Amino acid sequence: MKGNKKQKKAARARSVRNGESYRDALMHVRAKSTRCEETPVSPPPGTNQLRPKELRHLSPSLSEAIESMTAVFESPAMKLANRLDESPAMKLVNQLAESPAMKLANQLAESPAMKLANQLAESPAMKLANQLAESPAMKLVNRLEDSPIMRLMNRLEDSPIMRLMNRMEKLAGGRNGRW
Repeated sequence: MKGNKKQKKAARARSVRNGESYRDALMHVRAKSTRCEETPVSPPPGTNQLRPKELRHLSPSLSEAIESMTAVFESPAMKLANRLDESPAMKLVNQLAESPAMKLANQLAESPAMKLANQLAESPAMKLANQLAESPAMKLVNRLEDSPIMRLMNRLEDSPIMRLMNRMEKLAGGRNGRW
């Protein structure tokens, strides 16, 4: 019984020092204890905590890890996440995921046409087209489109002189060497 008194005293000190409940502190102290004759504190109903007696055979670092995981699961953030999971908005999201429209979208994603589109995207021809788009020649063409000469050519196409020449060409019936 003396060991039990020491545990209670250590638990009181721990609860004051760490700001945790006396019961949690006592569970921690008993979990670290190597004595087997003490009766373990049973967890409150509905929790999945291991009792200190079950923790005794584990290494101290593992029992502390289990306790810290328990603390995480009982944290306000986790409780909020659980409440959020049961909220009307989340229920609506779950209903939407199970709706006929979503099922239709999933069927469409698994349809032969979509599979064919995916195969086409991975085909050698498409890979070649992607390589061509990234080739030095294509980069040069893209640079040429942004060059000052090309900008000047584009401006010339919209100029009054060019519009006049286009009108004259239409009147003449096109450029067939008759100019």
